[in-house]
Amino acid sequence: MPAPQRKRTSDETFKRIVEAIEKMAADDESPRTKREIERLTGYGHDAVARAFRQDATEDNRYRITAKFKALTEELTSSRVSPDRDRQIVIQRENRELKDQVRHLNQMLDAHAMALFAVHLRNTHPTTSDAPTSTNADVVPIRRRPRDDDE
Repeated sequence: MPAPQRKRTSDETFKRIVEAIEKMAADDESPRTKREIERLTGYGHDAVARAFRQDATEDNRYRITAKFKALTEELTSSRVSPDRDRQIVIQRENRELKDQVRHLNQMLDAHAMALFAVHLRNTHPTTSDAPTSTNADVVPIRRRPRDDDE
């Protein structure tokens, strides 16, 4: 029994898919998904999937696979609109900056504690009744190795 031939996609279907891709490119709020193409064209999943499969296996003038790939390749997360993609990038940058601020605050705290210890060491002998001969009472401050020292 011969294998059934695949159903061909019409030129009208390709044209409507190209128009949908162009609409998505013009609208920053539009998600960059094939489901959005289905919604904009009014076609079901089977017709859109068949068109993309046929475009990938055959050489035609519509090149919908290349157009769709060009539309989505600039996004850092798939299946989002460019607006949402910018929000994701900003949130990632905010997390990195918060980590940097936390690290800088820890360094500032360490320096402030060292400065206070030096202040106590310098004022301690003059305020106590103990002899002022040695620094044996002062606990030395050990410096922790930093990440970039290793």
